[in-house]
Amino acid sequence: MKSKKLVIGLLLLLAVVFTTGTFAYWASGVNGPTTDGTTTGTVNIGQGEAVETSFVLTGSPATGGNLVPANQLSNSPAGSVDEVNVTYGVQWTEDGTTSQLAGTTSTAPITITWVITADNSGNDVSTLANTLITVTPNVGNLASLTLDAAPENFSFAVTMTEPADQDEYNDISGATITITFTYSLGSITTTDNN
Repeated sequence: MKSKKLVIGLLLLLAVVFTTGTFAYWASGVNGPTTDGTTTGTVNIGQGEAVETSFVLTGSPATGGNLVPANQLSNSPAGSVDEVNVTYGVQWTEDGTTSQLAGTTSTAPITITWVITADNSGNDVSTLANTLITVTPNVGNLASLTLDAAPENFSFAVTMTEPADQDEYNDISGATITITFTYSLGSITTTDNN
């Protein structure tokens, strides 16, 4: 029983690791993940416990263009974008602890929160990053999940505002910025389908 929980835990950890996207920030931009400015991943929620997934805005180039403030898009190099869209498929599945009885449907409300952190050579610039980077959930994101249903897509738009001055620009331009999403389920409701 203990080894089964360990295997489930390791599979969940691997799911989070493999759904992590990578971005790059330098100059006044963040490199997006694909040529259409979108990244996708899959998150599995097993026992209905909170699951985290992160992506890092860091210094390795990726396709998709540099994320720049919207008011600077016309002044930016070709290929720059003013929004990066992030989509994760989220699925709630049976895992031996949470199981659905035959002839019933279980649903639970989902809450998705995020935290933006940033470090520039050992200096915490998270407060500044939170004023410059905005994560906006798509209005079409669902409010609940059904146990063992197909993955549902949850999308977010990541945008950036312009630093107020040269000091803010210098603080954020070399920073490693991480956005960590947490997916949590609320109280489970089970209905009889018969």
